[in-house]
Amino acid sequence: MMPPRLLRAVLLALPLVAACENAGQSLAFPELATGQIAVGIYLDRDASQTQTAGDTVVPGVRVALLAAGGRDTLRVATSGADGVARFLDVPIGTYRVRVDREALGDSLPVVVGDTGTLRILAFPDSAAAGRAVRLSYQEVTIAEARALPAGRRVFVRGTVLSGLQFFRDSSTHVVAGTGYLR
Repeated sequence: MMPPRLLRAVLLALPLVAACENAGQSLAFPELATGQIAVGIYLDRDASQTQTAGDTVVPGVRVALLAAGGRDTLRVATSGADGVARFLDVPIGTYRVRVDREALGDSLPVVVGDTGTLRILAFPDSAAAGRAVRLSYQEVTIAEARALPAGRRVFVRGTVLSGLQFFRDSSTHVVAGTGYLR
């Protein structure tokens, strides 16, 4: 049997021996994974509310990256020639994106798709997130279109009554529930 004094000395020395196993290793935290967020922006020219061949990508649109629960802008990116704003090296977490509506002016008042959250996770298949944002003209009835100033671009749904080249000036007639429009 080991004397109590020697047993106590051995027990006190055990944690010191175990603690020396990581000598020379870095004590820094490992680097956190990062990902990327891509926001594609297109002009819905045919009012289909989905991206089709007739639509156009929109370069030069400012997009802000925000924390999911906050209002502060973390980063800003501008859509390139391909219509995509990219945020690279985004730390894992939950985010929101927001299109700068003031920079669009009043001609494209409809912005759909920049709500909800995007998540970057520390898994290879979840390190990227994307969102498509649709810009569009306001859809109005024929009666509302008549009250708008000339030159204002809007969508009017109706039935075209004449062929595209029926009239010499390329005008056409449209009918809908609220009246006729030439």
